Amino acid sequence: MTLSIANKPDLIAVLEREGIMLNRNNMAKCPFHDDRTPSFKVYPDYKRYRCFGCGKSGDVISLIQELKGICFKDALRYLGITGNQPITVSSREIKKRDLIWRFRK
Repeated sequence: MTLSIANKPDLIAVLEREGIMLNRNNMAKCPFHDDRTPSFKVYPDYKRYRCFGCGKSGDVISLIQELKGICFKDALRYLGITGNQPITVSSREIKKRDLIWRFRK
């Protein structure tokens, strides 16, 4: 899901606060599964992450949801994101959700 939240915290800063240190290639051992070598890649320009081992990906909010096992609202609260900022979903995302829903139905 693509969200437009103006006051999202920096992904790298949140990772470091959670004890996940990146190497110079913006890679780390994945916090979601046992890793011997780094497979967790952060894309700072896109503010996204992806693990090539387990396939999990997302932004800072989904990262906190997965790490802490909490819902979206609790993740926003944990990150200190206020409710004053509107959350918008693109029309492309709405069409994608509709197609997925129809396919599953």
